[in-house]
Amino acid sequence: MNKYRKPLLLNLLFLSILIVIQGELKSVQKWKGNINKENGITIIENKGSGLYGGKIKDKIIFKEILSLGVDKGPEYLMFGRHIMIDVDLNQNIYVLDIQNHMLLKFDRSGQFQWKAGREDQGPGEIEAPSDIKATDEGGIVVVDQGGKLHYFDKDGNFQNMIRLKKVINTIISLSEEKIFANLWIRGQPSKAAATFSKDGKLISYFPVE
Repeated sequence: MNKYRKPLLLNLLFLSILIVIQGELKSVQKWKGNINKENGITIIENKGSGLYGGKIKDKIIFKEILSLGVDKGPEYLMFGRHIMIDVDLNQNIYVLDIQNHMLLKFDRSGQFQWKAGREDQGPGEIEAPSDIKATDEGGIVVVDQGGKLHYFDKDGNFQNMIRLKKVINTIISLSEEKIFANLWIRGQPSKAAATFSKDGKLISYFPVE
């Protein structure tokens, strides 16, 4: 544990958005954007200030329903300065504490479930993490230095580690068969993407210029 770390209060805002539409439909402006297809990809271009313009603050109300993190208290709630968050299909919350090399799980009500990982290079240990992604099976994947992916199950038990053929920055999507991720390019992080097999082999690059 880094004794110089400064705990950061983390507010997780699960936002309840209440949209109140005032007036009749005839008073709503017609959308002025464009929809085009390029190389099989649908591109949606918005123009102008949208349907509500500057009045959007009067149409949406944000309400805090959950808060995690403390200045002083249990060690697992004193997060470092840099964190990543993901939520699984059951609304369990995963927090990657990058500074402290820890993975933590909370249930949908914010109750602490478990923590895993520590700083090192062995099985289940995290060297220099950058991202996490929940799986459809209820597990969690941690992106680590050198293109490593650490797999943990729903109970925080380390499952296995694979090394991708390219170094990545973040995972975009994850399935049982494929991994789609942002590549890390020196000087231009997240400027390209690629698809990998479940065992880390490069399948194809995402078409970018």
